[in-house]
Amino acid sequence: MFKSISLIFSNFFMKSIIFLFLLSILINVKSYCQQSDCGNLKAGMVLFRKGDSKISASGMFQLNKLGDDMRANPNCKVSIESTASGSKRDLQISWNRTNQVINYMVEKQGIDRERFIFRYGQSGAFDVVNFRGTLNDEDGPSSMPAPFPHLRR
Repeated sequence: MFKSISLIFSNFFMKSIIFLFLLSILINVKSYCQQSDCGNLKAGMVLFRKGDSKISASGMFQLNKLGDDMRANPNCKVSIESTASGSKRDLQISWNRTNQVINYMVEKQGIDRERFIFRYGQSGAFDVVNFRGTLNDEDGPSSMPAPFPHLRR
């Protein structure tokens, strides 16, 4: 009888420890995710036609909303991330797209270039440029030289 009570108590105790451990992880993840100056800035994407780096009307609409969000959160930095398959041509197209999005935001939306992190050649669905608010400790260049400038259109 004492053995079964002891077993029940130790089982309950272990479950409580595991629960508290998982709860502490959840609290840490939540506080980590909140360490951003981006407020309610929504992540999004701009779609491109295959092989093209011209921003479409729907892409401009997305970027105009991003501009509004960035003006509402003046300390927020945004990561601009385009994808590529790894070929020289695709890497250059990826760079062109990231550059076009950042240039649009600077020239048409009046956002300082230093508020962007320039990322290209990322893995993921091709013909997409993703944008998202950064965490406070996240940093990177706001511009980069073209990887294969002789392939630029």
